[in-house]
Amino acid sequence: MNLSSSPNMPSSAAKSVTNFESLRQGYIASLVLFIVELLDVLTAHTTFSGANSAALNHYRLMDIKQVQCDTVSHLILSRGSTFSLAATGDIGMMQECIAASDIYTQNSSDTVDMIVRAFQYEKYSQITEFVEFEDRLDNSLQRDLTRLEYVRMKFTTEKLEPEALILELQELEFVLEKVHHDNRDFSIIPNYQPRGHQLAEQTTMGVVRGFQWLTVFLQLYIRAYARACKVETTAGSDLSTFRMSWLSEMTEDEKAFLEFSQILHEWIPCPPLQSRDAALAAVGAVVIHPENGDAGQERKTSPPPPHVKQDGSEPLKVEASADSAIAFFSRAEERVRSLVSEGTLLWEILHVATLAQEAFILLQIVSLPWVPRSGKGKKPSDHPQIVQSLKSVNSQAAKHLQEISTLLTQFAEAEGSEDKHQVWADGCSALGNVNPALDRDFALNVAKTSLEARCSVSGGIGKGILKILATHQGTPS
Repeated sequence: MNLSSSPNMPSSAAKSVTNFESLRQGYIASLVLFIVELLDVLTAHTTFSGANSAALNHYRLMDIKQVQCDTVSHLILSRGSTFSLAATGDIGMMQECIAASDIYTQNSSDTVDMIVRAFQYEKYSQITEFVEFEDRLDNSLQRDLTRLEYVRMKFTTEKLEPEALILELQELEFVLEKVHHDNRDFSIIPNYQPRGHQLAEQTTMGVVRGFQWLTVFLQLYIRAYARACKVETTAGSDLSTFRMSWLSEMTEDEKAFLEFSQILHEWIPCPPLQSRDAALAAVGAVVIHPENGDAGQERKTSPPPPHVKQDGSEPLKVEASADSAIAFFSRAEERVRSLVSEGTLLWEILHVATLAQEAFILLQIVSLPWVPRSGKGKKPSDHPQIVQSLKSVNSQAAKHLQEISTLLTQFAEAEGSEDKHQVWADGCSALGNVNPALDRDFALNVAKTSLEARCSVSGGIGKGILKILATHQGTPS
């Protein structure tokens, strides 16, 4: 049975079965991890998918520890910003990113201790294994996917300050030039699907992210931060554009977001750039020097990141103008409206909405050198035409985001209605005939938990968009 599109099994029935079985069997590990995936994206019906808070609760029940944080955290953190409610004060997803990253800090100190013990007990053959293990964790793909996901959520709660951006810039430049290891475990959940069908593909949110996705998003944010801080970037590769072959691990909406970033890059003039030391001195920050004393100079002429495909494919081409920037937000609003009316998966709706709010924050980042900041010392800009154009785009973008917020709020209200609970229970009626334990009361209880989770995340992101507008633009929330 294809779980992503089966017309024969209502999603409510599937969810009731998995919840009942997990209770009956005492949360068997593989079953609970399967539920984590299922609760996020199961079925093609908007009514019964996207219960991310329930998925997060099940994941936490697993009490994931040590290296498991590296191998299985992708089940809950992959595109985790899609469900982040940080803008409204719920930082659960950000905390999960931090918790999953503790293993990497601990690994650095633990490996030294293990090597010392190996010398003490003359277990020299183990030293190589310890070093290799440390390398796989230090350069873990999941580590830096989680790091970048945290960055994407961070500025939904914080104002944009050059001091913070320049430190983030140094971190991302360092990550870009790593050679990563993919330690993720995609086989931990048994696959009992018919031949030719993979459970992982049916329950993942969009295309599985890998080296290519990480490289593209790192370059996207590095060049935006560099412009915002008016500093020369030390990244080795050409950041002026992206190649079409780089986009294979991105959803269609992420590709649209990438095109928007390219529009900003080509449309907004590049401010005069200064040296790294001068920029750091201006904001009172401390430079992160590489361990190799001269490596900083070498990085400026280093080859492109190791996972960028050099196949000579066409560069990404866009029509760069204020109108095309505004058109991105207009299309995002219409897409959210269309997805809601079509009854598609909730994560897809939230994916579009959160990418639109991320695009708005990206617009604020690249506008920093041109738009005067409020507060003491504010002075008129030396480039009034650029400022006026940016303000116009900001104003129109905010209007479209407010409409998206309204659509999500209305969706949340519908999800929390009594009628929706009854529809769920009706869809499970056939299960009650097979097993008395799966009666209507049980179905209503599951409906209450799951629909409240859906209501919370959709309504929370709707409110969060207004908070973000208030934080970065002063729009009343």
